[in-house]
Amino acid sequence: MAKNQIKSGAVFSYLSIFTNIAVGLLIAPVMLKYLGDTECSLYNLIGALVGYISVLDFGIGNAIIRYVAKYRLENKEQEQQRFLGMAFVLYAFFAILVIVIGLAVLPFLPNALASDAFSDADIHKALLMFMILIANLAFSLLSNAFPAIMSGYSRFSFQKVVTWLRTVVRVVLLILLLSMGFDSVAIVVLDTVLNIITAIIFAVYVFWGLKVRISFHHMNFALMKEITHYSFYIFLDMLINQIYWKLGQLVLGIVSASPVEINAFAYGMTIPNYYIMISTALATMFLPTITKIVTESNAKKKLTDLMIQVGRIQFLILGLVLVGFLVVGPDFISAWLGEKYIAAYYIASAVLLATTIPCFQNIGIVILQVKNQMRFRVLSYLGVCIGNIVLSFALSPQFGAIGAAFGTVLSLIIGNIVIINLYYHKKIGLNMPRAYRETFRGILPAVLLSFGASLLVNYFLPFSGWMGVIIKGLVVCGFYFVFTWFIGMNSYEKGLLLSPIKRLFKKI
Repeated sequence: MAKNQIKSGAVFSYLSIFTNIAVGLLIAPVMLKYLGDTECSLYNLIGALVGYISVLDFGIGNAIIRYVAKYRLENKEQEQQRFLGMAFVLYAFFAILVIVIGLAVLPFLPNALASDAFSDADIHKALLMFMILIANLAFSLLSNAFPAIMSGYSRFSFQKVVTWLRTVVRVVLLILLLSMGFDSVAIVVLDTVLNIITAIIFAVYVFWGLKVRISFHHMNFALMKEITHYSFYIFLDMLINQIYWKLGQLVLGIVSASPVEINAFAYGMTIPNYYIMISTALATMFLPTITKIVTESNAKKKLTDLMIQVGRIQFLILGLVLVGFLVVGPDFISAWLGEKYIAAYYIASAVLLATTIPCFQNIGIVILQVKNQMRFRVLSYLGVCIGNIVLSFALSPQFGAIGAAFGTVLSLIIGNIVIINLYYHKKIGLNMPRAYRETFRGILPAVLLSFGASLLVNYFLPFSGWMGVIIKGLVVCGFYFVFTWFIGMNSYEKGLLLSPIKRLFKKI
């Protein structure tokens, strides 16, 4: 059951991710067309600011997945009910805290946004968006428990299908609203309504479908302390991620950069965010599995094996995205956003290269969460992020979006590759030299060969615009599939690709 849920959950996760990517690529130029550079930059700035407040989830969702999986494994129904009661109490507290912090930040926004680029009407609109998003965020916190409970029960399919449908409905309604003349405020209202509907559907599934019960009696406050300790470092990790991906937008806003620079950074960081979504979709579904493995004998070897197995599949998928964007990226950005946003290509390319290794190793983060050993990772990243903040403020006034991105790239390399790999190897007991050897075996040469061949052939192709993107993209895919099939994939990975095709032919 759990294995089938992981397989079907992975399929729906990637379907949802690729839908999100398609939607994001479609919506960005549509918003620029209907809203203009200035209002889009306001929307991106307010979204980045609210993103910082959103981390007040404090990682409770991860705790729910971990403890629900643990109690189900131990057949402790009453303990699970009391734990979930405490989780909902904590969520209610953080929802109130979000509202309080939002109200405290609100009076300072007009001064923070004071710039020649923004009029009084723009600032008023930004304040309205901020208030709606804060209310949306507070409600979302209360409803975050439901998808976490489903993950703890290893029920991924329903959650992923509903999320996918929500994405499709959102893009249809969003385009309709923009074409009718509505502004960015209507977008945040739409998102709020869709969040409420999605939360109700998840709640019905959890309480009536899974028969989950919650108890607010006899709360174990010692356990609550353990939960908050476990969640605190996940919270810091979430905060650091916000600094990595959203800091540049806020810094550019503070130093009064142009709307084009703000948007170039936002859209340039969008591509790596999709990249990370692709890699994390598979890793997060292994939390219940890892929870079981850590209790078994020879757990270190089994966890290393799992990191290699999952990492190779992730690298095979990510390699195509990486090669494709590095080769076709300039044509894509020009066709997607226009020549004036070409800085987004350089930002995205640098960050994609810096995040590739952390992306195919992110099963390690799940291992740290299960083993409750996030402390070192988070504190070391926090130190690196301080350097990121200093560099971003120092370089942004002179180099704009490119300068803001440089600090992010450097901190990713130091924190997410060098420091964390030493920690995995020395303290967690994962065999990282072996993990690198076996993950790279075959796949890295295939990636490099496909990049070189695609770059050489596409240099002589005279196509431009969307036609150029499509034709050059097909060239990349052709080379990549040939090299990965004959050089990169092992028999197990080829079987994963061929088995659904064989089943389809059998049914036909």
